[in-house]
Amino acid sequence: VTSIGDGAFYGNRLNNVIIPDSITYIGGAVFYGNQLTGVTIPDSVTYIGSAAFAGNPLTSVTFAGTIPPSGFNNNAFNNGDLRAKYLAGGPGTYATTAPVGNSSVWTKQ
Repeated sequence: VTSIGDGAFYGNRLNNVIIPDSITYIGGAVFYGNQLTGVTIPDSVTYIGSAAFAGNPLTSVTFAGTIPPSGFNNNAFNNGDLRAKYLAGGPGTYATTAPVGNSSVWTKQ
C-alpha cells in the first residue's frame, strides 16, 4: 500500500493512527473529523491533500522527512500556519496550544 485515498477514515473518531513507511500519498480529508492529538508523517510521504488532518484536536505533528511545497496542501491541517512553518523549518516536531481553527500557530520543538 502506497496511498491512502480521499476520505478513507473521514469522521471515524480515531484517536490514534500509525501511518506506515510505505505511504507516499495522503489524500484529501483522509483523517478529517477524528480525535487525533498527535501524528507522525513518515519520510516516505510526498503529498498531503486538502483537509487531510483538519477537524482534529492536533497539538503535535512530526514530519520525519521532506515534503515538497507542491505536495503539501495549504489547508491540510486546519488552515493554521503549519505548512508555512514546516516549509521554513523542515522536518521535525511542531506543536500548538490552539489545535482547532483557522488561526492555529505552530512552533518547531
